Amino acid sequence: MIRFLSILCTLLTLSSCQHQYINHRPIADRIAYHVTKNQNFMQQLKYFKEFQFDFSQVDSTCIQYPKLNCLKELLKISQGPDVGKYLDALGKPPTGLFEGNVNWIGNYEECMSIPNTHYCDMKNVAVKVLGRTIPLSTYGVCIQKKCDIYDVTKLLNSTVNCLNQYLNTSFDFLQIKPADKPAIANPSYPVPVYSKCFDNSTGHQYTSGAYVMIVISIIILTLCILGTIAELGLQLVTSVGAGGVQYSDEISSFNKTEQSLSYNASDVSSKEIDITMFRQITDTKTNKLLSFLLCFSLVKNSKSIFNTNVPPGAIASINGIRTFSITWVILGHLIIEGTQSDNPVSFLKWGQRFSFQVIANAFVSVDSFFVLSGLLVGYLSFKRFETHGKLPLLRYYLHRYIRLTASYLYLIFFVVYLYPLLGNGVRWIGTPEKNCHNMWWTNILYINNIYPTDASKACYGVSWYLANDMQFYIISPLIMWAMYRFKIVGVLLTTGVFLFEYLLANGLIIHLKKASPIVAQAIDPSGGTFSFAAYQQYIYFKPWTRIGPYILGIVLGYVLFYKKTIKGRFAILFYFLGWLVAIGLGFAVVYGPFNAVTKSWNEAENLIYGMSFRLVWAIAICWVIYACHNGYGSIINDFLGWKVFIPLSRLTYGVYLIHFYVIDYYFATLNVNFHFTEVTLAFAFIPIIVTSYFLSYIVAVCIEYPVFNLEKLLLKM
Repeated sequence: MIRFLSILCTLLTLSSCQHQYINHRPIADRIAYHVTKNQNFMQQLKYFKEFQFDFSQVDSTCIQYPKLNCLKELLKISQGPDVGKYLDALGKPPTGLFEGNVNWIGNYEECMSIPNTHYCDMKNVAVKVLGRTIPLSTYGVCIQKKCDIYDVTKLLNSTVNCLNQYLNTSFDFLQIKPADKPAIANPSYPVPVYSKCFDNSTGHQYTSGAYVMIVISIIILTLCILGTIAELGLQLVTSVGAGGVQYSDEISSFNKTEQSLSYNASDVSSKEIDITMFRQITDTKTNKLLSFLLCFSLVKNSKSIFNTNVPPGAIASINGIRTFSITWVILGHLIIEGTQSDNPVSFLKWGQRFSFQVIANAFVSVDSFFVLSGLLVGYLSFKRFETHGKLPLLRYYLHRYIRLTASYLYLIFFVVYLYPLLGNGVRWIGTPEKNCHNMWWTNILYINNIYPTDASKACYGVSWYLANDMQFYIISPLIMWAMYRFKIVGVLLTTGVFLFEYLLANGLIIHLKKASPIVAQAIDPSGGTFSFAAYQQYIYFKPWTRIGPYILGIVLGYVLFYKKTIKGRFAILFYFLGWLVAIGLGFAVVYGPFNAVTKSWNEAENLIYGMSFRLVWAIAICWVIYACHNGYGSIINDFLGWKVFIPLSRLTYGVYLIHFYVIDYYFATLNVNFHFTEVTLAFAFIPIIVTSYFLSYIVAVCIEYPVFNLEKLLLKM
């Protein structure tokens, strides 16, 4: 079949001379003119006779003609020195077809080395294997720029039609759809993918938005450099001479008070001039400017991130939980790329392993974040209620919005305008930034989990969590006020109402939409009654189906703040049984769906698990935090409270925002098929984590922490 495709251009030129079969098409005479000028035409035909095709069985009725300017270029290719490169760069059936290798990439770099060519990724091609029609994830065609996807589609159709004539049978191994249609709807990948042609320059135009983002980035970098120089200069000025003026360790608190300077009294007379000069430098307007610049100091912000001091009463275990949760999130997103590898069948067999369930069910890691978010909001707010009797709502909301939005907004526009300029390749065009051009405003309003209703059209995919978290944060004061005002009655009432809503919403949608939270339903959507895609569309992103763990987090904050605990002779038994139950619940959530791999669950099983598993997981996480905080965590508390996790925990927000694009960049810039094994997964996973944390650190010290410092500075004025 591939050899037949390689002679298609010659077949086109031959058919143009057969006027009796062309039905007097106007284009035929123009094509024939170019063919008759080709002195080497018969030599080309003689060359293709080596493939042992008998052209007498094929006439021109099987041919769909591309545009004339495209056909001219094809004729030139057939005579030119690069014809071998074109054929070599063309996507061909690879080995591993029965292992699901539907990435017929070809050779992108070789294609780009040929003058005036572009690479066409045809998404309208499917192959029929073992009675099943499978769309090709990538089918690469290297062709001249004057030919577009419509011309390529005609060439592909001509190949199939002429093969039908040649073989005198129906050749249905290759199935070609119209150029502007995908080959087949893919239920496990709801985002429609269309054919496109591109080269290294496609999508690399510097727009006005890109220039604005570059200017903003330069301004931020300049402020960071100036702030760092200012801090280092202050340290130098205030530490002149051995035993002289010493700048305090808390240089970051300079703007708070002049007492941040300490000195040796015996050396006052010798250092009086230095102190006078220093105070003159830092007076009035200069003081304010210096305080502003110090907000951007890389030294100051790095110290804030890497400070591992633990204040009394801190809930230390949350640092380890947060770190492991974000690692689990990254692993879950990384494993999705396995379906785009050259061995997806082998990869999907991993899902039949008991050990793989910890990866397949990594989605519950996000519920750990909801628990932690509710816990911290509740714990700190109840303290404020007890001290002042109310919450300062304006400051409460502004602080949250400013703290989250600064780095979030920068990264959105970075992805929209600068990220597309950073790479190229077979998988690069169509990276997930295009929706943000129209939908970025839903992100800064934190409604992108509700609108657009089609999740595939949302901007910055992972940000659905931020929208949910902000919406829960907005309604939290009412919930916490009821708990504070009515104590245990308020706790039971508010918790009961919201958990009832949570269970009812999940149950109804799962039943009505035939949704399933089991990843096995995504692996083989036709194998069961329920759909994982429906679960993602109608349940996964919505606040009314995700609020349960957040409410339990607030309840935990109430319990920890008011020190509700078990004491006395039954305490040890209580905590021992609590640990057994929590561990059992956690294992049930992660490994419980394993039997759904071998058989489809019935509606009752699907409904019970779908309604309860996130709450069950949240209860297990709440217990770990509760027991560790009350001194019954033993080595688990020691490990989760390890000081190494403190700076890693502080960088979690940035890692969550960035990691998806690190994964995307890694795979989108690969111009060869990726072969998934445990080893290749590990060697991709570790660098992605390290890179995500490094980039998160850059965003934190340059944007996130400076904005936080500026907020504190403004509140003091």
